[in-house]
Amino acid sequence: MLPELLTDLFTHILGDRAPADYGIERAHRALRPMSPEGPPKDVIYCLLSYALKDDIMRATRNQQNIAFRDGQVSLYQDLSALTLEARRALRPVTTILRERRIPYKWGFPFSLQAKVGQTWHIIRWPADVPRFIRATSLPAVTVSNWVLERQPQHPRAASDRPGTGLTGSGFRRGGPDSHEE
Repeated sequence: MLPELLTDLFTHILGDRAPADYGIERAHRALRPMSPEGPPKDVIYCLLSYALKDDIMRATRNQQNIAFRDGQVSLYQDLSALTLEARRALRPVTTILRERRIPYKWGFPFSLQAKVGQTWHIIRWPADVPRFIRATSLPAVTVSNWVLERQPQHPRAASDRPGTGLTGSGFRRGGPDSHEE
């Protein structure tokens, strides 16, 4: 039932660019309790083709709601809790970037990238924020340390695990490309 519904929705979104097969690996309802007064449960799905998923998301990027079958549908990326926390923490930065019409994008697994002139400047970790602010000539903003504020999901805290590279201040030294331990 859900795969057929998603196929119809994606065909509605992509129109004449719709493929013959969407390669829906799995689809299910979210595991939260159903509320009689609230909206229906979210649908979580996985497509085999990242490029196809990207085409669908790109086609709906500027639409908050999509009219479909006498109702409204919204599509969202399934992002990790840490990524969502980091994006919330960087909201003051992205607000200024939008106000100044500085192009930016989100990277995977996590980064905020802004282009000033011909140069891309990148935030991957809280320690990157001051350098990013200087390089992009943005006014000083307060950004919370999303790494420190994150509660570990693992029984052993992140700072107890070997190789995490957390310093006493809680910032990761060197970032993801560093060879520091």
